[in-house]
Amino acid sequence: SEASVSVETDSKVSNDGTQKIGKKTPYDEFCADIPTAPELIRRCLAVLRTVCVANCAEPFLYPVDPQTNPAYYDSLIRPMCLREVGRQLGVAAERINNIAESDAYLERVVAQFARNIRIIAYNCLSYANAGPTVIAAGSELLRIFERLLLDWVLAPVDLLPALTDLDDDKCVVHHASDADSTVLLCDGCEGKYNITRLDPPLREIPKGDWYCPRCVSGRWWGTLDPRISQKVNKSGPDDSKSLGTNLEGVIEKCLFRYPEGEDSKPSLMYVVKFEDGTFENWTLPEVDRALSECGNPVPPIRCLEAVAESVGYGFGVDQGLIQDLVPIPANPNVSDGACQVALSSSVFRDTIAASGTLLVIDSRDMKADEWLRLLVLLAMKCASSDVLQGVISDMEKESAEKMADPLAKINKVSDITEVLPAVDETIILEKETGDKGEKGEPTVEAVKSDGDVEMADSAQEVVVAKSVEIVDEMDIDSTSPDGPAAGTPVVSAMAVSPAQEVQATEAPVVEEKPFEAALVEKRARQKMIEDSFAAYAIKNQIRSAVASFEEDTFSPVVDACLSSKNPALQFSSLRCRRIQCIFCGLTDTALGSPIVRVPDAEQWKQLMPHAARGRRSHLVASISPPQLDSSVAETASKLVSVKICISDEIFSVPLEDDSIVDGGMVEFLPRSEAGFQDELLFRDDSGLPFVTGSLSAHECCAVSAHNSRKVEMVQEFKDRQADLIEKQFGMECGRTLEITKDKAGNAFWKFASEPSTLFVSCGPKQNGGWLRYAGP
Repeated sequence: SEASVSVETDSKVSNDGTQKIGKKTPYDEFCADIPTAPELIRRCLAVLRTVCVANCAEPFLYPVDPQTNPAYYDSLIRPMCLREVGRQLGVAAERINNIAESDAYLERVVAQFARNIRIIAYNCLSYANAGPTVIAAGSELLRIFERLLLDWVLAPVDLLPALTDLDDDKCVVHHASDADSTVLLCDGCEGKYNITRLDPPLREIPKGDWYCPRCVSGRWWGTLDPRISQKVNKSGPDDSKSLGTNLEGVIEKCLFRYPEGEDSKPSLMYVVKFEDGTFENWTLPEVDRALSECGNPVPPIRCLEAVAESVGYGFGVDQGLIQDLVPIPANPNVSDGACQVALSSSVFRDTIAASGTLLVIDSRDMKADEWLRLLVLLAMKCASSDVLQGVISDMEKESAEKMADPLAKINKVSDITEVLPAVDETIILEKETGDKGEKGEPTVEAVKSDGDVEMADSAQEVVVAKSVEIVDEMDIDSTSPDGPAAGTPVVSAMAVSPAQEVQATEAPVVEEKPFEAALVEKRARQKMIEDSFAAYAIKNQIRSAVASFEEDTFSPVVDACLSSKNPALQFSSLRCRRIQCIFCGLTDTALGSPIVRVPDAEQWKQLMPHAARGRRSHLVASISPPQLDSSVAETASKLVSVKICISDEIFSVPLEDDSIVDGGMVEFLPRSEAGFQDELLFRDDSGLPFVTGSLSAHECCAVSAHNSRKVEMVQEFKDRQADLIEKQFGMECGRTLEITKDKAGNAFWKFASEPSTLFVSCGPKQNGGWLRYAGP
């Protein structure tokens, strides 16, 4: 764009004779020049005045109104505006005369001034309701500020313009002839340039965006530092880098050095190249000391912290656009439309770069990254061709048709047995006692025999404990005189010995009841339990009314009609005091339902494959201390529910009838000890299944949890299978997708070309790379 140059000044002289710089602006209340302030603060105020009068600064002049933007102050940690920046500079100017270390304080003021302006621009991106117009204004504001800060405040002293020349209406490098010449505005830094004094000069205004030479090459402290290209020597007894020989080196470039600790500050470091071709990184104090020893001292860097945080402006080092061959925005042979495409499309940019590489570099001299860029570009061009796109479309269509049927089958899955893992069909037989001709206790006929199972005579057999794990959900009776620790408990069906062996022993023969009769009796027992709790509830409700009678004749009637004659099924035997349901938080009397033993999520997942297939996974053992006589042992004997695991798999037996829903997953045992013992004895006699667990809950709550777990397991199975099916058929049509990831960040892949091979992309803990597995 074309602009005229105004060189008018509005300089005034203060009362003490100091000249006041800068024009009068509508914002002088917070950014006017302070003639008595130090030079650095006056330069910062000049930068602030120039930024405030720019068109892009309008949204940032004053604090945001909380009435129009109520979420602004909730979204941002540090709200900031240009008026607040100017106020802080004014406060610093007043305090500077009262501070002993004025130079260090001034440098902190300049660094904080730069941070405050950057916060204003960054807040645009942090506030969701800022909008594209405000975000674009913030970006332009930051570009103008970074140019002014570097050129007017941070540049070396010999390159700084005079205070009276701090006027952005003048050209960046102004001259008296600028008043009669055409001036261009740079679309990057918004600086003004006389087209006749450019190198090479321009005859007319270029079309589209135009970028100044400083933006094209990139301008920051590393391009202005007088230390660059200076010669240094690596020698001296105090130099930790000394190799015992004098090596001459050249300071090649400057780098940012960011803080590494709480008290450290940002600084600069330098790359030094020596005669032998080696490179070393030197800190700023090391470089200054080496230059002084060589007789070429340089002035110290003013405002080092602000310099190290300033990225400068343009498309140069460490910021802006990355240059390949010729900077696209500055290339006169690239149109504005093509330039915009280049900035937004990496494919377009790579095409230009690859074509230029092939034109100017011999193929034998091309680097690996240039070859890789060319090959990737060719692959993308081939993939985007019409012929290949047609083949891809046909493959995708064919895979989608094949995938429809498996997905439809997965969506129809509703039975829990279809999603459960397989159960090892271990055979359980009842062995004959031989001479007596009577049936003995059930024994293990066939288990995973790998040397851990020792067969005994026909009356019993021994299973060594290292292949069998017993999980006991009930404590052994501790009411006996000597306690269970005094001897070895004896188990009628299976026993836990001190050597941790499981042994089957003979037990009294119990006549088996028909399975149908057992189911009828089970329902009758359940009815008795419910009546017992109903009787308690009725008596509790009428307690106040009965208290007014001379004699309570109603409670005996309720007990006679509802209370069970079996002591183990009465309310007193089933009640669990101070125990609440893990699901609803209520007691047994609050809900009128006994507290039962319920499996937790892990126990449920372990038992469900067996129960859903009509198998019993729990056995019953009778334990009594052997050191007592028989009469006492019978009274002290206690039934225990036992779960046996063989090679980490549950040992289960088939049910006689599959009419029981869920095969025992809703056949709970009471939490109370008396009720537990009676119900366990009934289940042992009748052969009915049961489930136990580590949680306590009402039966209705446990059933609801059971049903919810089944629904969740089915849904997880369907989602997982659908994802695997999609990836499988995706690989068939040319798409390569990772199968899964583990906790270490390793990604697992399968390729259609090698279906029997697994590829693993290693995570950061293994330093990346790929592993290939062709076998187990």
